Amino acid sequence: MRKLVLLMLFTLILAGCSEEYNYETEGPFIIVTTSPAGPDDYRNFFPRNISIHSDGTLRIYTESFGELIIGKDAPIFVTQLEEEQVETIKELIEKHNFLKLEENLEDPAVMDGGYEYITVVLSDTSKKVGGLNPNHEALSEIIDYVYELVDNDSYNYWRQQVKEYIYERYPD
Repeated sequence: MRKLVLLMLFTLILAGCSEEYNYETEGPFIIVTTSPAGPDDYRNFFPRNISIHSDGTLRIYTESFGELIIGKDAPIFVTQLEEEQVETIKELIEKHNFLKLEENLEDPAVMDGGYEYITVVLSDTSKKVGGLNPNHEALSEIIDYVYELVDNDSYNYWRQQVKEYIYERYPD
């Protein structure tokens, strides 16, 4: 009887410690955001967002930054992922205990680089992790995998389209 009580108590403790990942189903469940840093024309610092929905929809888009307003007519790239690719992202998030990661992963020792963030959206909460020049294995593995899902030619074409969009609206 004593062993049974201890086993039940141990099971309850384990169940209470595990994080539940109920991913968002109406919108994206993950958004990877990168942005360059360093000396350059301010119009080139636009955020590069890759959002992925549970149904496999992958969108690449930008948003307003600083004083530059990005309208709804800004270029967006959309593609469809395979179910296995979506599941792999979720597995990576859970493997690295994303909800337990520190939010600020900046590496002040690195002088050149950019900003990298991951936002994971659950049905009842969200968490954003990253910073300037983050040097963190979990963050890097997830970001690298998400970028592997995007065809380089498509990404570069989208990025060029966004640059033209911004330069047309903010010529000086």
